[in-house]
Amino acid sequence: MEINAGHSSKQSNHSVGRRNLFSHKLRQLRSECGLKQRELASLTCLDQGYVCGVESGYRPVPPCKLVERFVEAMNLTPDQAKQLRRSAEAARLQLALPPNTDDSYWQMYAELLPHVMQTNLAGIREVVERFCVEMNGCNAGGIKR
Repeated sequence: MEINAGHSSKQSNHSVGRRNLFSHKLRQLRSECGLKQRELASLTCLDQGYVCGVESGYRPVPPCKLVERFVEAMNLTPDQAKQLRRSAEAARLQLALPPNTDDSYWQMYAELLPHVMQTNLAGIREVVERFCVEMNGCNAGGIKR
């Protein structure tokens, strides 16, 4: 028996159609598990349209209870489960990147978030400097090396 997750399809304009950290992580883990959206939907007793909407950012991040259903359905490792839960927490803060953002930016975003949530400025600077050097050879101040 499939159920709708009970969320209204209306959202504030600033988050509609924009992938967030959770939607990106859910899609990545589902693919790594070799599942199609319809298979994940079936395993979680959700509608495929709901899963698609969450993955594309058109639906809000699901409540913790549904995140746990995803964790169980995909049989995630403890580390993967932690990543998915953290990405849900972060996405609830309504931080988002544009839909076609390069995967390297998602990685930086994922690495930065724990530091931002703990206001760890040294950690933030370290991640930004490493990312900047990897992407275009500049330091955190934007100066080309």
